[in-house]
Amino acid sequence: MIKKQSSLKMLRVDPLHPAHDLINEAALVIKNGGVIAFPTRHLYGLGADAFNADAVNRVFEIKRRPHDKPLLVLIDKPYDLTRLVQQVPYAATRIMERFWPGAVTIVFKAKHILPINLTGRYGKNRGANAGTSGGFSADNRCSRPYNRHKRQHYR
Repeated sequence: MIKKQSSLKMLRVDPLHPAHDLINEAALVIKNGGVIAFPTRHLYGLGADAFNADAVNRVFEIKRRPHDKPLLVLIDKPYDLTRLVQQVPYAATRIMERFWPGAVTIVFKAKHILPINLTGRYGKNRGANAGTSGGFSADNRCSRPYNRHKRQHYR
């Protein structure tokens, strides 16, 4: 059963010049297992602690997303992938160097430490169908500071 958040708080953030104190407040919500919404280039993204299975479940619930579809993990820099993925192929490194930050998502085999629900229910399968997770380095002034404050987040 998913525990519901009892309150909703809206913070108005300038997407071009986000206030540091508001980013800190949002990062604290994430740290405490909550979910935030933040502006992206076109719509809004949801952010939560990618290592917290309950927070991951809450994102699936909010989005009404099927649990067999993995969530995208936003990172601040390519090095952050070392905590998330089994390996980073050379071709992926070249793509990241050329296009990140930006709107390019790369799918990797997830490490087994990630919650199984984050990787679309395949994360603990040790066989050929090991879990996958998409990595994305956002070119966005609102989402990037969250990534620096607290682990990785997803949308």
